[in-house]
Amino acid sequence: MEVRNTSSFYSKAYLYFLLAFAVTVAGFWPSYFSRLGETGAAHHFHGITASLWMLILIIQPLLYRLNKMEVHRMVGRSTFLLVPLVVIGGVMMMHMMLNNPAYGPLAYQLAFIDLFVLIQFVLFYVLAIKNVRDTQYHARYMACTILGR
Repeated sequence: MEVRNTSSFYSKAYLYFLLAFAVTVAGFWPSYFSRLGETGAAHHFHGITASLWMLILIIQPLLYRLNKMEVHRMVGRSTFLLVPLVVIGGVMMMHMMLNNPAYGPLAYQLAFIDLFVLIQFVLFYVLAIKNVRDTQYHARYMACTILGR
């Protein structure tokens, strides 16, 4: 098993994303993960696609570090399908909030934040793909996609 020579930050990037995933699970534990049987399809679709995205952010730097570039590229190509699904899941959640009277006027504020986060997510993803041949920019833009998750 050959380990790619990377800077100390990038060699541990998968651990930082793993920590972010753990914080996300802890944050959504009371409202989602502890009540999987009580939530609807829109919540599950959004939860699954967002979780898959975070798992990819954990796996990809590890594959790069282990010099498994063909697998890294294969997983990377799968994001061409996953990213639109993440966006659809986010839009479904905004639609659900805006049509649920329980959210009240807060729904508009949350939907605005969610829309901004989705736009930011897509922008960073597009920039990462555009810079796929420049490892430093590609990795940084991909890392930024987690900011709104």
